[in-house]
Amino acid sequence: MALQDAQKNKACLKKHSLLSVAEKYVKYLLDEGSADEAAKVATDMYGTDKAKWEEEVIRFSRAGHLKSLSVLLPTGSPRLDATIYEYVLKEFIDKGQFDILLDTIRKWPADIYNGSYVAMAVLHSLDRHPMDENLQRTLATLYTHEGKFGEAVDLLLQAKSNEIFDVIERHRLVALVEDKTLQLMQISAPKTIKLFLDHHDKVEADKVVEQLLPHPRLLYDYLQSLFERDPAAGKNHHNLQVRLLAEFDRERLLPFLRSSNHYILQDALDECQQRSYVQETVFLLARMGKRLKALQLMLQGTKDPEQSIAFCKEHHEEELWQELIHYSNGKPDFLTALLNTVGSYIDPAMVIRAIDVKLRIPGLRDSLCKILRDHELQSSLVAGAHNCLVADSVVLFERRATMQRRGILVDDRACGFCKQSLLKAKRGPAEGQAGRAMAATRLGPAIVVFFCRHAFHTLCLPDDSWEKCIICCNRREKNW
Repeated sequence: MALQDAQKNKACLKKHSLLSVAEKYVKYLLDEGSADEAAKVATDMYGTDKAKWEEEVIRFSRAGHLKSLSVLLPTGSPRLDATIYEYVLKEFIDKGQFDILLDTIRKWPADIYNGSYVAMAVLHSLDRHPMDENLQRTLATLYTHEGKFGEAVDLLLQAKSNEIFDVIERHRLVALVEDKTLQLMQISAPKTIKLFLDHHDKVEADKVVEQLLPHPRLLYDYLQSLFERDPAAGKNHHNLQVRLLAEFDRERLLPFLRSSNHYILQDALDECQQRSYVQETVFLLARMGKRLKALQLMLQGTKDPEQSIAFCKEHHEEELWQELIHYSNGKPDFLTALLNTVGSYIDPAMVIRAIDVKLRIPGLRDSLCKILRDHELQSSLVAGAHNCLVADSVVLFERRATMQRRGILVDDRACGFCKQSLLKAKRGPAEGQAGRAMAATRLGPAIVVFFCRHAFHTLCLPDDSWEKCIICCNRREKNW
């Protein structure tokens, strides 16, 4: 190749320079339709030569291959005149190459061209192509560069572009779209919900619910996600959420009813009864205190002995067991289930008495043997627990007796009442204290020592103060 030979023998060139050879080679490649290779050659040869770059922009434009050069056009060193970059963008607009225009706007720094001029050109083109998404997104990008976020958001909503979520997050524009919930949902419901949940402090749940009321499916998706993120955040709408769950997602209805306390029980019950949801109705009746009615509905609806027994175990009311036993009369499957499971909850004799002697019950012998084994085991456990209790009681009693027999260190040698020595016998002249005074004289000083380590002469204490320390009692009264 001539260009390669010229590069190898640069010192021998006399009539032509290396740049002139490169220019002719670029022109040759353009004539041959090899625009990408021509742009690469221009990039390698012109480097930081601003004037040559600007000449090549015009040359590639006239050849109709400006797209190939625009990808490699320098935007830093050298930086060309703003009119050159505007010229490139304007050509993309005029030729209807709106996808290339959008990519170029996003790649180029916003300060190398006049954004207002380009935005005006895009606006004029948008008048001719009002539904072109690339033009709308291009203009939104230009508005974002200029700080016109409101206009940018409106354009992206009109284009129904997922790009709007990135713009909102990057520039913190949640406040601009809090009244555009439905439009965002129509672009991407999951992204809209995540956006509002991440910024719940700026977007109130009440506003979102108000906008989505005519669209129950979208409203359900939002409320369910809100409940999973923070069960208390949407508590004002739990009554509405019950209806939406009943309509769109019954599997989650019962767990929701169990975990929430912010819906009206009667309204939820009416909704479940209208839809003939037996399990949910049973739960609500039980929660309202109508457990017998709930059990009767369960027996009529599910006719499942295991569920019925589990319900009775959960609430453990004699009335419920009696109703279940009464219903089980004449139903071998219910009786078998009762005999196999209820020995720890009710007297098995109640079930056995309800069995018709003429009724054939499969596995009755095994069930009765199991009852006897369970009873024996239970009796053994009770006896073992009783023995442990007695042994612990003896140990604790002996410990207490030992503690009460041991001596107590007295903090002061003076009586807490009269302040005289405890070792000195005290005689009381009062008639009611004669017995204690004689005992003190005969046996030495009689004293009373409390566990708080306060000590008194027996004659100093009133008759009704032997069970508690008068000093400690007075302190407590002052603190109160």
